[in-house]
Amino acid sequence: MPLPREWDGFPMFANFWRLYYHTGEGASLREDSRITRLDNQHFYLIAPNTKATAVLSQPTGQLFMHFYVGEPLRSAAPGVYEINIDENTQRTANELIALDVLQKNQPPGVLKCTYLIAHALCQLPESAFHADEVDHRVKESIEYMSENIDAPVSIEAIAKQHDLTRAAFIRIFKRATGETPYKYYSTLRSERAKLLLETSDLDIVEIAEQTGFVDRFHFSREFRKMTGLSPARYRQHQKGMVHIRRK
Repeated sequence: MPLPREWDGFPMFANFWRLYYHTGEGASLREDSRITRLDNQHFYLIAPNTKATAVLSQPTGQLFMHFYVGEPLRSAAPGVYEINIDENTQRTANELIALDVLQKNQPPGVLKCTYLIAHALCQLPESAFHADEVDHRVKESIEYMSENIDAPVSIEAIAKQHDLTRAAFIRIFKRATGETPYKYYSTLRSERAKLLLETSDLDIVEIAEQTGFVDRFHFSREFRKMTGLSPARYRQHQKGMVHIRRK
């Protein structure tokens, strides 16, 4: 299945890793003024919190995986990383593309995915990782936000837990993450909503409830701000192509 035209202009910002392999030319990723052209001779890793946009000039087949990893791999510098591949990894990628959705979720398919992810992560340069240790108060706050996606989180309450004023907490959090606590929490909710839209049959109202939004209208408005697409359009774009697209 070729990449749909909707992929052109698709925002890539997320709090998880992405791995791409393309069967041909025609797709790129744009980070500000930098363009990375995607080909079938490399894998491409997109680190969490990378502000990139998809560019599609002609149809091409694609294998992609979204995944989370813990520390220290979680604290990678945002960016698109080109990964060299050998005959074995390229053959494994093409074997995965040939599998249908049911087959890829069987043990052999899962092991192939794990192998490719491990191979790609092992090729990352040391410069991909932050040298500075993240403030433990920020780490604990992020964990708390992640565990409370379905309920409103009070920034003031989190600051108080760490004996900080609201202003001091926001300053420390932004210095560590580059975003305010509210913006970071909004992104977490948006990413959880993306996952539910991609992998569940829940309707928009149920997803809004599970991601802490007041109603479907509030959810749709905030989701569009974060992704540039309505929840329904995002689901339509991802339908049938959550993990593997075939040319």
